[in-house]
Amino acid sequence: MVFFPINLDITERSCLVVGGGNVALRKVMALVDCSSSVTVISPEVVPELHEMAEQGLITLHLRPYRRGDLQGTFLVFATTDNREVQEIVSREAKELNVLLNSADNPGRCDFQVPAKVRRGLLLLTISTGGASPALSRVIRRELEGHFGEEYAAITTLFAAIREVIVQGPGSSADNKKLFDELLATDIVDCVKNRQWKRVRSIVAAILPCGIDTDKIVDRVEVPKA
Repeated sequence: MVFFPINLDITERSCLVVGGGNVALRKVMALVDCSSSVTVISPEVVPELHEMAEQGLITLHLRPYRRGDLQGTFLVFATTDNREVQEIVSREAKELNVLLNSADNPGRCDFQVPAKVRRGLLLLTISTGGASPALSRVIRRELEGHFGEEYAAITTLFAAIREVIVQGPGSSADNKKLFDELLATDIVDCVKNRQWKRVRSIVAAILPCGIDTDKIVDRVEVPKA
């Protein structure tokens, strides 16, 4: 099976997790991080899910899954250890065209959740198509070592720059050249070493005149050098 790579906006989308164990908890935490509207259905859940419900982060129904629970749902994670429940959820998801991830049957899934490295706005994902989760974990650890927290700051900085220059008179080719010039400098290392005075000078030298470059760099939430 070959999966189509996609980054999906699930902000305020209705997402359902059937099950209440540690696998369910991991799925719920990932969904909450993406600002989706999360509902959990399970007769029993781990304490962390109780706490998230008490904090208003999720809606929790302490009962078995019932047919009809998928109505109005965008996607569902079936994470129980009950084959009958897993089968019921899978069949109903197919009937209602709800995106399904089934923990016990990768071949039944409409989507998989890849291993990931997140650095602020930067998201790196790794997938072996379900062939080897162990290999995905190894590659993820390698990427974690290579892409440190400085990439969160540099991505935020570049987002602030892009927001300004796309409103200017330059073409997309001009803007691409600008970012190529920025990346040809030592700006990533400067951000990593918190050499913000040097970062400011690089940005000021490359961006068009008339842009408040100090204001742009100030959006990266770190103290000035």
